Amino acid sequence: MKPVDAVIIVLLFLLSFLPVVMLTQKANAQAVVQVKELGKVIKTLPLDQNAEWTFSKDGEINKLEVKNKAIHVYYANCPDKLDVKQGWVKAPGKSIVCLPHALTITIVNGGKAPVEREDGKVVDYGG
Repeated sequence: MKPVDAVIIVLLFLLSFLPVVMLTQKANAQAVVQVKELGKVIKTLPLDQNAEWTFSKDGEINKLEVKNKAIHVYYANCPDKLDVKQGWVKAPGKSIVCLPHALTITIVNGGKAPVEREDGKVVDYGG
């Protein structure tokens, strides 16, 4: 193998990762956070802007933080606190759920919610 062959192989190897990097950046640039209560969108937050938001209703409290294109619940007064324990979520399609408060926090591409059929199955993320 000649030195030129090695350079070509290394360049091709590095170029093979280019689509992954480009698609990841595009997905995160368009992603937003949708907060739903009982399936109804009550708040939409841009994922590319650091922010905090508090859900409060009838004594139920969930405090959310968006930071570095990721989101987490840092306080909840529900008994199990599974939403707090889940930690940071940053990939489109991922969700944080608080069952006692009927709250769902989902990262979606381009502000589009998952498309659901009448039987409740998700068929498309619209991105």
